[in-house]
Amino acid sequence: MTAVILSPAYRSKASIQFEAMELLLQNLGPKMSRDVIARAVCEISERMCILQEELSDGDPELVRTIALRLVAIGRQIGLVGFSDVANDLVQCIDRQDITATSAVAGRLIRLGESSMFQAVRFADMTGA
Repeated sequence: MTAVILSPAYRSKASIQFEAMELLLQNLGPKMSRDVIARAVCEISERMCILQEELSDGDPELVRTIALRLVAIGRQIGLVGFSDVANDLVQCIDRQDITATSAVAGRLIRLGESSMFQAVRFADMTGA
């Protein structure tokens, strides 16, 4: 008997609220909005690295704190899908659901990469 193991390639597509980014562009101008987006992407990247370490170390309170900050940063620059998943992670931790926490954290990490890419791409396309 042979078994076939399927391994789906999960690709989370970034959900971006372009209106929020355009509002940054209108209010701050091209250079400043690009700086804000770049700083936000750097902060998301740093916090995602820390989040991964803390998931391994098993400190749910620190993971929760980081996830809450990711919600705020993501909303600030229009990364609504990313923010929603970070908020889902907080809820999983609050429910002490270890299995769901692991699954949602994995999704957040995958989505974080594509969301950061899309934010930078938007800034580049608008000349910001």
